[in-house]
Amino acid sequence: MSIENLKGNTDDLNNNKAAMVIISNRDVKYKDNIEYSIFNNGVNARGNRIAFGWHYFIENKCKLKLQEYDTQAESLQRFVKEIDNDKPWVFFVHGNNQTYKKNLKKSKLIQKNYDVNMVLFSWPSRTYNVPSILVQSAFGIGKFIGIGKNKRRRFTNRLWNGKLKQYKTAQGMADDSVAEFCDAIDIFSDYISPEIHTRKTLLTHSLGNRLLKGLAEKRNFNNHGQIVDSLLVHQADVEANSHCDWLFQLNIVTYENIHITRNKHDAVLLLSDLANNSLEPLSRLGNHSDGITKDDRFEYMNYTGWKYWIEHELAWGKNTFNHLEIDINKIFGQKQF
Repeated sequence: MSIENLKGNTDDLNNNKAAMVIISNRDVKYKDNIEYSIFNNGVNARGNRIAFGWHYFIENKCKLKLQEYDTQAESLQRFVKEIDNDKPWVFFVHGNNQTYKKNLKKSKLIQKNYDVNMVLFSWPSRTYNVPSILVQSAFGIGKFIGIGKNKRRRFTNRLWNGKLKQYKTAQGMADDSVAEFCDAIDIFSDYISPEIHTRKTLLTHSLGNRLLKGLAEKRNFNNHGQIVDSLLVHQADVEANSHCDWLFQLNIVTYENIHITRNKHDAVLLLSDLANNSLEPLSRLGNHSDGITKDDRFEYMNYTGWKYWIEHELAWGKNTFNHLEIDINKIFGQKQF
């Protein structure tokens, strides 16, 4: 598929579609370019591969093409250079327990909700499936279908142990993917950002912030200058107490344009508290307590309350998107109507 065919006409681009770029260290299926069939869920020994194309909003479909390994970065640069819409760009890094298909669906939702061009770094974060019967038992459904109390307790223990195993493995996969994330940032800086004349935001969600922390600790970007215009640290599944130290090491965005969300009742981060901190509550950056050390140059965005309930995916959650839309659009640089 040529870049010209991918490009389409200007009116269509502005009204019905936006650019989608996927940079991934997942392994490749090598079968076809159907949107959900480009990548698998394992690790690619060759490092990052790049696919790009368009997300058509009305049809809710992406037409993507996996690029040849040796020329993928140059092909990407030509593609981005020919995009002539005025949409902002969002570089999205997802969190834990995401298959490639699930991750792409979520990325398409964010992209359509906010009408942005998107770069997605997709890393192999899902490594373990928890049987659905265990999920049901954890919520007490078992007693209504004749499962005894002792069996339900065993099921619940198996659920927790299985989930904990998956989560700890995903943490390791995040650490192992830091080098590829650094490479993805370099690709964005060298081949995408120079061709963009609209606002650029790095959006890191949940356990994806472990990669951001690894980036800060591994790389020195003093010579790169400002790579993005804003950073949205969204419901971060990292320790709250040390966040100022490593965020100041990033050097990819001005401190005043770092935005950190919080929901103290976030159910996913409550489980993370249990897994990481021996039952200590409110220890993650995305659900931090009121007493943590903050820096006045960062913007701390508190979304705790009945409107946000226990939502983890605040900025695109079914019941919370409408409450955050204006705030997030301001960060992304989207025009307000």
